[in-house]
Amino acid sequence: MEHPWSAIIHQGMEDDDALYEDEDASNALFAQSLLACAQVAAAINDWFTEKPPQLPMQPRFTVVQRLLERVHDFEPLAEAALAVARTTKKAWVDSEWGLPVARAFPQGDGVVTTAAQRRFLTALVGNKDLWDPRFGNPGKHFREAGLPYEREACARLVE
Repeated sequence: MEHPWSAIIHQGMEDDDALYEDEDASNALFAQSLLACAQVAAAINDWFTEKPPQLPMQPRFTVVQRLLERVHDFEPLAEAALAVARTTKKAWVDSEWGLPVARAFPQGDGVVTTAAQRRFLTALVGNKDLWDPRFGNPGKHFREAGLPYEREACARLVE
């Protein structure tokens, strides 16, 4: 059985160019997608009985990537980013959880100045499976944000 939110994703894929031309429809769709991602991030991949051919990888990757394309400020993305951080896997860094890291810290100085940054970094620190000093891929996302890819160092930043 498909999740009701899967219709949002299907709608966005059917006529992507037309959707982007209608800014009101586009913003409404992405607002719904933000809410969906925050509410059910762990279940997005199960929304489809068969993965649509328009999605080259996991559906939740497409949701995250599209949200980041459309929403340039981290604040509206914070709840979705928190949900992703809590439910992601280490190997998904380049397609999912690493992408919002730089968006959360756009100055690139790694300084935690907002509650949204603090909550997101806390959620990442709370997911111990994401931290592996032998895994180099997260480094580029953390460097762009000005953050160390070290769990204990990031935990100190949000104490």
